Amino acid sequence: MMKRALARLTRQGGAIVVAVVVLACAPAFAQPVADTAQSVASSLSRALGLSKVANASARKALAESKLARAEARAVAAKAGPAGPAGPAGPAGASGPQGPAGLEGPEGPKGSAGPQGPPGSALGYSRVVYENNEWRSDDAYSSANVDSDENVTNHSPGVFCFTGLPFAVHNVQVTLGETGATQLSVEAELPNTVTHANLDAACPPETNAKAGQHADAVVYVRNSNGEPQEPPHTSSVFVLFN
Repeated sequence: MMKRALARLTRQGGAIVVAVVVLACAPAFAQPVADTAQSVASSLSRALGLSKVANASARKALAESKLARAEARAVAAKAGPAGPAGPAGPAGASGPQGPAGLEGPEGPKGSAGPQGPPGSALGYSRVVYENNEWRSDDAYSSANVDSDENVTNHSPGVFCFTGLPFAVHNVQVTLGETGATQLSVEAELPNTVTHANLDAACPPETNAKAGQHADAVVYVRNSNGEPQEPPHTSSVFVLFN
């Protein structure tokens, strides 16, 4: 019995010890809790204060907006009709020229035009030196100017055109490349008033022009005005009208 009483007293003593420890530690835990609660209350108070200020500002801004709209309506009601438009102002200075645009594509090829009327030339000839003589080049002469029948060269620098199948009214002569040799050309036609011969050395006229020795004569002359043989690499181009 003595043992049971001693065991009960031991158990009660442990509980008493725990209670004493809790009571001793209670003030240390209670202080942080109290501080946290006070901080929360302070923050809440500040938030409520800011909310009241914001509400007041919003109400003031709304009132000012309503007043501004009312004043605008009053001004619009009192405004008169719009006045006439003023005169146009002077034109401004021209701006700088812009860059050139891109080149457009090539257009389609047009149709061929109508053939033109025949030219006024009655015949033409290119006189060249060939086979040791001056003759009309058939490849570059009209068919009615023949080398053997119509062109002769009886002396240096003198070319006779005889028996042409057309009446000559005008002659145009061009001398080809002569290199360093300075030469000139001229053409003569018969005198239709006096029927004077051009050059007695030319073959007699046989084409219904009695008494005339040639239809036309071409002279190639040097700087002294004397007939001179042109370089054999040159050509004499003659056009009859």
